[in-house]
Parts: sequence; structure tokens; C-alpha cells
Amino acid sequence: MNFEVSSQAKKNGTYPIFLRATENGRHFKMALDVYVTNRKNFTAQAKKDNWINGKETFAKVFNSKLTSALALAHETMLELERRNELSAGNLIKMLRKDNGDSFLKFLEEKELQYRDNQMFSTMNGIILLKKKLNTFTNNKDILFRDLTHSFVSNFHYFLKTTNFRSQKRLTETTVYDLFITF
Repeated sequence: MNFEVSSQAKKNGTYPIFLRATENGRHFKMALDVYVTNRKNFTAQAKKDNWINGKETFAKVFNSKLTSALALAHETMLELERRNELSAGNLIKMLRKDNGDSFLKFLEEKELQYRDNQMFSTMNGIILLKKKLNTFTNNKDILFRDLTHSFVSNFHYFLKTTNFRSQKRLTETTVYDLFITF
């Protein structure tokens, strides 16, 4: 099990980092919320958990995330081994599941809590937020791990620039209120 940098840049010019597990020559990968702007700034065989060198803006944060991902992977391996289900495929599948709590389901639970407590104004704010998030993502589920700086920035830009109902853009106050709820 190790980390690997993508050979191809995304549209934004960054190279994603993957956790890779190999079994019988077959690779199983899981994308992490970690990237580099230059492939040369990543070292797979790092010493002292410094996979990403200091030339990258978020090197310390990303190295910390990689350390946490590796620790979780080792814990998951031990659990799978204990259950006699250890394989590279099962490891990656289990890590994806552990890393995939739904943000939209969380919002729905909060909406119900506010409805039960008769906090209708806050509940309506959550309903509006869910509506805008669904429009932004084309009704795809949003996981907590998807809530990256990039996602939030793009969502903010979307809210400020998109024409909603009858070609009207949201006011600054509405965008602000949505982000307070968010």
C-alpha cells in the first residue's frame, strides 16, 4: 500500500494523489482530497511523512492528511484481517465507505430537527440550501469528503453568478445567508 500521483492533470492544473493497494499485480485506487501543482513536488517513498515538499502551498496540511489516510488504511487492514476478508479490493471498498458520509442526509436530519422544534425559519434556510446544492451538483449526493475548499469556492461563485427564477441573480444578502446556513 502506498501513495501515487496522477500522471494527468485535472482541468485546474492540479495532480491528484491516490492511495493505491496492490494484490496479485492488480491495482486498486482511491482518490484522496490531496493534490500537487507539480508532480516533481511529490515523493512516493518519503521519509518522516513528507510526501509533498514545501514548494507546495498546502504541503503541511496535505502531508497530515496523507498520514491520517495511511493510519486509517492500516486500521482497516487489521479489521479486515481479523474478519479473514483482507484483500486490496475489500480494503479500498471499505475505506471509501468509511470516508463517505452524506452531507445531504445530514442536512435532511437537521431539517427534521428544526421542524420538530418549530424553528421554521432555520428549516427554510436548510431547504433553500439543499435546493441550491442540488442545482449546483445536478442532484448528485454530496459527501463530507467532497466539501473541499475548491468545492466551496465553486459553489460560492455559482450562487453569485447564476441566474435563477426569471433571470434574477441572488442578492449578496441571500448568498451570505445561505453560507451562514452552510
